[in-house]
Amino acid sequence: MSSQLTPHLLLHGGGRIRQLGGAPPSGPRAIVTGGAGEIGGAIAAHLAALGAHVVISYFSGSGQADRLVGEINASPSPSRAIAVKADVSKAADVKALFDAAEETFGGAAHILVACAGAFAVNAKGTFLCCREAANRLVRGGGGRIVTISTGLVKALQPHFAAYTASKAAVEATTKILAKELRGTQITANCVAPGRWTRRCSTRG
Repeated sequence: MSSQLTPHLLLHGGGRIRQLGGAPPSGPRAIVTGGAGEIGGAIAAHLAALGAHVVISYFSGSGQADRLVGEINASPSPSRAIAVKADVSKAADVKALFDAAEETFGGAAHILVACAGAFAVNAKGTFLCCREAANRLVRGGGGRIVTISTGLVKALQPHFAAYTASKAAVEATTKILAKELRGTQITANCVAPGRWTRRCSTRG
């Protein structure tokens, strides 16, 4: 994949158009990886409802990402969203993702939510995104890094070894990052959601 990623913005009717024109929108700027998934999508929608401009990063599931962007941009809220396809297990794609956010919304992101899924993406992808965010998030207050783990790290449930190990790496990365960011006024926290119904878990 090329490191030159192209963000797109959806009109109210769902038509794809150029990047945002005119003056950059005001308000906090957030990047959500895994934004085409159930949890990532819900987080992106909630951030938009709170007034944030959101970059929805996805690797697959472009249809879901496009639908979510369309819903956010069709709402009466001043929030705006773009979708960017990126493989966050690749450093060049992570850099290009942050570049796209800054170019589209006119400044460094305030918030990173790392919610992307598979093993390499969980462990390496979260590390790369957090490293990029630590270097580029807005300084002086308001910078937030949120990673997503799972209750399986504590439950140690059989048959989930690879997934659980990858999320344990996410938790360790976040704890160390929080210590490294002391004094920068950027916080790093890890959230472990409870049980939820996923489409992939209901298929035969």
